[in-house]
Amino acid sequence: MSIYRPWYKSFWKILALIVVLGVLLIGVAFLAMVYSEVQKIRTGETSNYTANDSVTGFTPGRNDDPYIGIPGAPVEIIAFEDFQCPFCQQAAPIMNQVLLKYPNKILFVYRDFPLDSIHPYARPAAMAAECADEQGSFWEYHDLLFENQNQLSQFGIFSSLAAEAGLDTTRFETCLDSEQFADEVEQDYNEGLLSGVTSTPTYFINGQKVEGLLTVDSWGTIIEAALESY
Repeated sequence: MSIYRPWYKSFWKILALIVVLGVLLIGVAFLAMVYSEVQKIRTGETSNYTANDSVTGFTPGRNDDPYIGIPGAPVEIIAFEDFQCPFCQQAAPIMNQVLLKYPNKILFVYRDFPLDSIHPYARPAAMAAECADEQGSFWEYHDLLFENQNQLSQFGIFSSLAAEAGLDTTRFETCLDSEQFADEVEQDYNEGLLSGVTSTPTYFINGQKVEGLLTVDSWGTIIEAALESY
């Protein structure tokens, strides 16, 4: 004599089994991804990251981004900034004072972290700065972008600033129109996310994360402590 089992009982058992298998597969894929990244770091395939005691376990490296100072300086500052961020604009002249105060002691590296959701012109500005960097004029263009931050929405502003910086404007516009450095900007952004960056400016001073706008005196305290522990 057969026992009748309603079809829906078997259906829910099958569905539960599918869900469990799906969760297991996602977990295995995640662990495989983490293992792959760890192996890359251990073997040197991913040279943009170094071990750190931060929440994520990583801090970004210098990569090939624009810098001021001497590679190997006792204090390395990796800055993630956004050209449309008002706090980054205020931070730029402060950092200039800090660099003058500690000659040959600091390597300052600029990396892009455009906050697209609130700063729609930050990413185009970052790509424009990369195009200026291609012609060896990143820092001149960097300063002009911050000086003209309230005009970044104007049509043709990036080309106008390129001309003001003395760049080859035809070459610059070709670079910008083709989005030649879109991947470079995206790489910076993704590495910032991986390192725990959520706002700008965010700095990594010899691997230690510091967020927000700092005064010259605050920078002095941080740098002196870094020099003492070097």
